[in-house]
Amino acid sequence: MSWLARLPTISRVHFDDRRRVGRCVFFARILEKERMGCMAGLEKKKIFVVDDDPMFIMSIKGLITGAGYDVETATTGKDALERLGKGMPHLIIIDVIMKDMNGFELTRAIRDIDKKVPIIILTGMRAESDKFEAKLAGANEYMNKPVSPDVLLRRMRSLMGPTNYS
Repeated sequence: MSWLARLPTISRVHFDDRRRVGRCVFFARILEKERMGCMAGLEKKKIFVVDDDPMFIMSIKGLITGAGYDVETATTGKDALERLGKGMPHLIIIDVIMKDMNGFELTRAIRDIDKKVPIIILTGMRAESDKFEAKLAGANEYMNKPVSPDVLLRRMRSLMGPTNYS
């Protein structure tokens, strides 16, 4: 069965003009390849999540993977720094409270390595002083848990910048 036959009937109604069909086929192929993660010349953006809560890591990994990103995780600040030494991701999400070092210390250590990678501090702490501390440490964004999946994904996209399909 061709991909065109799998499209919903409502989408196929407008495929009566040959020029329009050509354009629709082109864009449908782009969307299909993007969804499969195999766009020529493009690799998925890598998101790095650091949190000591395995349930949170599992849920956020499912959300971010479902949005089309590659996800790598770490449960300690030391483990995160070791992995980040091998290559920087496109964005980092960090929890504040962890066993070996807090998220602010980890953010400062990352900023010593790379000044440009976007960092989101995502935490259950709600003190205004923590927001200020996150900005001083070098975080781009401070968000409170629980966070809406839509809000998190939009903020991630805006921090990483537009996707370039050329």
